[in-house]
Amino acid sequence: MQTEVLVSLDLLDTDGALKPVLVQFDSVSKTLFWGKGKSVQLTDLQYAIVDILYHAPGWQMSITCLEERAWGKDELPSAPAAKMAISRLNSVFDDVDFPLEVTRTKRELKTVPIENPSTKILMDVIVQPEIELYELVRR
Repeated sequence: MQTEVLVSLDLLDTDGALKPVLVQFDSVSKTLFWGKGKSVQLTDLQYAIVDILYHAPGWQMSITCLEERAWGKDELPSAPAAKMAISRLNSVFDDVDFPLEVTRTKRELKTVPIENPSTKILMDVIVQPEIELYELVRR
C-alpha cells in the first residue's frame, strides 16, 4: 500500500527508488527553489543548516558537528538553542509545503560490563555514548 501511494505521488523512479528532491540554492538571497516556481527565503542560519544537510545526503550529523559548521566554532550555541533553530526551520518548511524536513534520531547509549581486576567488581563501561543525529529527509 505504501509503495502504491509513493507511485501515485510520482515519488519513485523506474527502479522503485525514491526520486531525489531537486532544490536550487541562491546563497546571495538565502532562497531555496523547488518544484514549479516554489521558493522560500530563509535566515542566514536556516540557510546554512539546510545547505549543510542537503549537501551531505544520506549522512546523519551530530548536533555538535552541525553546530560547528552552521554557527562556527567561535559562536557555538547551547544545545536547546540549536534544537529551537531546527524546530523553527521545520515550521518554515511546514508553512511553505517544502518537500524535506530535518529529522532527529537518538542513538542509544551502549555499555558493556567489565570486571575491575583489583576489586573484582563489575562496572559498566561506555562503548558508545548517547548521541542525537540530524539529517534532511523527504517528508
